[in-house]
Amino acid sequence: MARSGARRPLLPVLGAVRGDLFGEPPTLDEARAQLGGPWIGGPDIGSVVRVVGGAVERVGVVVHATPTDRDVWIGAGRVQRVEPARLVPAEASAEHDAIVADARLHASLSVGDEVSFEGEDGAWADGVLVEKLRFGALVGVAGAEHGKVVAIGFRRIAPREAGPAS
Repeated sequence: MARSGARRPLLPVLGAVRGDLFGEPPTLDEARAQLGGPWIGGPDIGSVVRVVGGAVERVGVVVHATPTDRDVWIGAGRVQRVEPARLVPAEASAEHDAIVADARLHASLSVGDEVSFEGEDGAWADGVLVEKLRFGALVGVAGAEHGKVVAIGFRRIAPREAGPAS
């Protein structure tokens, strides 16, 4: 994932759970739930597909897959869970390129990997992937904030590059 270019959108769900209501960050269980629960992985991640058989057909990118369902990013941070039978391959467009790359990169990460992540302030920091989730990860922060765990959406995390985070 390139660190230059436009800032990636934040997942709006985390603050709404607890932070907006109580002025506190979400608990780990709340963060896990908001990031879709445990990572299972599977086929088709990063595929551009059309969701058919509903009131509205949408084109999106598979960001998570299990034997029984696919989570399809359909835009603006929204994910639709559908049965594989409702998906057909679609023509990829430039608007999908970043999501495809981010989904495949996230799929390649494993618990224990050293990663860099973009914080809410836009600055990059380093850490270790503690728990991989459907739409992101829990990351143990390196350095001065040792012991702190943050919830990061899959679009804001990458393998740690040589040298300090930029």
